[in-house]
Amino acid sequence: MDLQSAIKAIDTHIKEANHQEALSAITRTANECHSKAIEGATFKECRYSNKKYLLIDNRGETSRPINIEIWDPRHQSPAAWPQNKSGLESAESANASIYSLATSAAIFIDIYSPSSRKTPGTFFERVIRVFIGEKLGPEFAYGSFVPTSAGIKVSTDISITNQARTTGLVLAAKITTRERISQVFTQQRILDVLEPQKYTSCLVALSEMQRSGQDNAREVCTPDQWILYQMCLSQNVTHAFYGDIPSGLGRVTKGGISLLSLDGLEEHLQRFKQQAEAAQNQA
Repeated sequence: MDLQSAIKAIDTHIKEANHQEALSAITRTANECHSKAIEGATFKECRYSNKKYLLIDNRGETSRPINIEIWDPRHQSPAAWPQNKSGLESAESANASIYSLATSAAIFIDIYSPSSRKTPGTFFERVIRVFIGEKLGPEFAYGSFVPTSAGIKVSTDISITNQARTTGLVLAAKITTRERISQVFTQQRILDVLEPQKYTSCLVALSEMQRSGQDNAREVCTPDQWILYQMCLSQNVTHAFYGDIPSGLGRVTKGGISLLSLDGLEEHLQRFKQQAEAAQNQA
């Protein structure tokens, strides 16, 4: 299983705006990753904050913790996805589908190539890109850089603008944030200064869980940093969407950030679409 080659093939479909082919490639890749990861494996269960997690032991390696209540390989079947135009069964299934697809690729890397730390996040970002493209369609401009009035492009994970480039949404797609949450707020602060009232940002992440030793799981998140960044850098990081919502981030909602599962991402995108279309008509 060559995950890097699979990602390149997915990228080709994304560039061609062929989201159905990209989706099929993603599901095939996730299914193969899942099969390889569990072949000959042993399994251990552990708990954290009233959640049940699974650890997979295989080839002398142990996977990251997997939330058993969310991870469901049945959601990776292509037959389960094309029930509507969005390519997902429903908004309610989006969280389980995205979590299951991305997690299957991640545990494959944990077991077969544990030094490839960036690859799980790259695959997760592609899953999110396809989801966004399916929801918003071709009338929006997608990219990884935001041009500014200073003539300098701001690097992002995913940026979306209307055709008139009068309004935009920046998505930080991270399989996990830990100390990298500063990037989300710093990028938005730059946009606040150079492109005022034009862009907002949101975080789209999988989980903040990591293995503790060989048999347990722990959550690694930094709510105090979130609160400080929101107070001192930007209030325009408005939402954080998680496949497995961290229990330790509850306090950040007091500062105005909406903390939701990935099920809420579709509604957020549709709301942005309405705002972007209104701004386009006024341009």
